[in-house]
Amino acid sequence: MVRALEEAGHRCRLAVYDVEGRPATRHTETIRSWWPDIEAPLVGLDPNSMDTDAFIATAWQTAHVVANMRTRGARLYFVQDYEPWFYPRGAASELADQTYRFGFETIAIGRALADELANRHGIESVAVPFGCDHSVYWVEADGAPRDSVVFYSRPGVARRGFEVAVPALEAFHELRPEATIHVVGSLPGNPRFPAVVHPTLSPAELNSLYQRCAAGLALSYTNVSLVPFELLAAGVVPVMNDWKPAHAVIDAAHAVWGTPTPSGLAEALVEGFDLQRQVGAFAVASDVIHVDWAVTGRAFVGAVERLCEVPRIRERATHV
Repeated sequence: MVRALEEAGHRCRLAVYDVEGRPATRHTETIRSWWPDIEAPLVGLDPNSMDTDAFIATAWQTAHVVANMRTRGARLYFVQDYEPWFYPRGAASELADQTYRFGFETIAIGRALADELANRHGIESVAVPFGCDHSVYWVEADGAPRDSVVFYSRPGVARRGFEVAVPALEAFHELRPEATIHVVGSLPGNPRFPAVVHPTLSPAELNSLYQRCAAGLALSYTNVSLVPFELLAAGVVPVMNDWKPAHAVIDAAHAVWGTPTPSGLAEALVEGFDLQRQVGAFAVASDVIHVDWAVTGRAFVGAVERLCEVPRIRERATHV
């Protein structure tokens, strides 16, 4: 989104807020290596002297910082998930919830999240669509045999459903013992199924793995993750826990939704495994041919400009 703003002629700065007071420049190498196309400099955050046309908070913690800025500039909130759900009921969930009462102009990623903000808080946010990087995730060969499934594993992150995924994969293994199970991430404990574990993969390596997979288990109990779109682009049928609002975000003929129980997800994984092998990778990938981060970027830039009441002309670059 920063790159999209820069391509539209806006000058951006990445304001890093460090609770320990360390300099923002300590993050320069990380930013430059992972996002080389961004020109935005890293700057420290001074609530008393940082003038800009717009401050854009990107998480609940930064929303509290933006709320306390004492300089000019529109306050925008790029909401990427419903973050009170990240925590048990307590201080952190309440602090996250409070940010939706700050009165910021709000941009939400995905229709499901925009509807959640409207229903719970009466917030009218601008919904921008999810994207997918088709230069990384794509079908290398349609006829290659796909005899595997893949699971994106994040134990310890409640919204990724590890606790229900493991027994679901155990049940799937009983139903389809010939299928190889790949796990991206970690697999602690002693699950009752054989698995090939990939602790760390580059995006290119991940796409290569996907070329061997017919279906992928991608759970999220909050907003939709990027994984289902990337699976589809690589010709893999995503199998997800059924949550009605998410259907508005992933409108794909070759996505499979399962009841979020071990048996329900195992049956859905069998359905997805068989479906992909029946229709082929290119048919699956056609579901997301229109899903692109460039589209998201244009929508995001348009939203920022409208919310700031900035004329959309390159000759007048603004600070963000």
